[in-house]
Amino acid sequence: MSPLARAVFLMTCGLLLTASEYLSPFHPFDQLRHWCLWSFLCGFLVPVGLIGSLSGSWRGWGLSLGDWRFGFLASFILWLIMIPFVFWARNQPSFQDYYRPLYFLASKAPLTYLFLMALYMWGWEFLFRGFLLFGLLPFSRLLAIVYPTLLFAAAHWGKPFPEFLGSFVAGLVLALVCERANSFLPAFVTHLVVYITFISLVS
Repeated sequence: MSPLARAVFLMTCGLLLTASEYLSPFHPFDQLRHWCLWSFLCGFLVPVGLIGSLSGSWRGWGLSLGDWRFGFLASFILWLIMIPFVFWARNQPSFQDYYRPLYFLASKAPLTYLFLMALYMWGWEFLFRGFLLFGLLPFSRLLAIVYPTLLFAAAHWGKPFPEFLGSFVAGLVLALVCERANSFLPAFVTHLVVYITFISLVS
């Protein structure tokens, strides 16, 4: 497969998988377990299968610790940067309306909720900052950073509008961090920790 054909294939798969996650047949408020497993399927299991069929090897797709020291430090700094936004957003009506039902789910079984959200975020982040970022990097660095970011932001449509706008910036920053760390794990850790911090405060 030529580099161009490979890039088009990856972009098409990324678009279809993002649409599959966005148009999930399950609703997080009523079917949280199925919703999270659906995300894990679309965002991780299917891409891993596609990687195996494309290259026969999972090396070079961000599925490693990479530069874990940089990744951990970057995740910690990004979490600190997000703290003021988290405290601002927790009192906004749009965020309250959207996330309060998820808080009640989390409060009933926090460990189960954390495990399910970790599966969800793992699939979510690997799709954008693993499969697409590292898959497209050999073809075009600009495309590898911008295209997944646009899909990531589009998948936030319907959430509170400040979060939708912020997802463009967050997507770009996380892509650059993951590229530098040579791993998708910093994005996974950052997204999960920021989310858990927020959901624990939104009450």
